[in-house]
Amino acid sequence: MHPLISKDDYKGFAAKYRGSDEESQDLLDFYAENEGDISNIILSIMCCVNDDAPRFVKFFEDKIGAGDIKHFVKMFNKTKTKIQLLADERKEAKAEKAKLKQKLEKPSGSMEDLEKMILAKRENAFGGFLGYMENKYGEK
Repeated sequence: MHPLISKDDYKGFAAKYRGSDEESQDLLDFYAENEGDISNIILSIMCCVNDDAPRFVKFFEDKIGAGDIKHFVKMFNKTKTKIQLLADERKEAKAEKAKLKQKLEKPSGSMEDLEKMILAKRENAFGGFLGYMENKYGEK
């Protein structure tokens, strides 16, 4: 239905979005919706990276200084130093990649693994049946 989105497509969109009027409007909408609490801004505005936090704080400070934003200034000043940053997903991705690589390198399909799987399934099925019968016919 829709073409696949590549990394280059995302990077191109992010480059156009950052600093655009659309991003500015999204920032102002976020500010109003959260009554000046910008601690979750990085999690809510699309295409954000941790390095955008100082830029966003400056954007709001400029708007407040120009008088464009008059409400919730106390909350903004209280939360501007408490912005939650995104977790570094590169470490997590490397760990997942290493785990997948290890799985692929490990010979699977041995008879011992198959036997363990069959026994585990049999135990779960029998225990489930007994539990069902106990609940249905057991004394309360």
